[in-house]
Amino acid sequence: MDFRITAEELAGDAGGDVLRDVASLRAKGWILTRRVDDRLTVIGLSPMAVTALSNLRYGRREG
Repeated sequence: MDFRITAEELAGDAGGDVLRDVASLRAKGWILTRRVDDRLTVIGLSPMAVTALSNLRYGRREG
């Protein structure tokens, strides 16, 4: 299953300019991005983000 989304697609769905938010999340290490067809594309969550979300799901807080 392909969950990749470009910043343009995200902006269209979210209604606004999300490039700044994507850059911030990438700089903080929460998302993984790659250039696909010359467009910045979010390709997944970082291992740190997956762990954090998993901990929230099970009620654990580490940090």
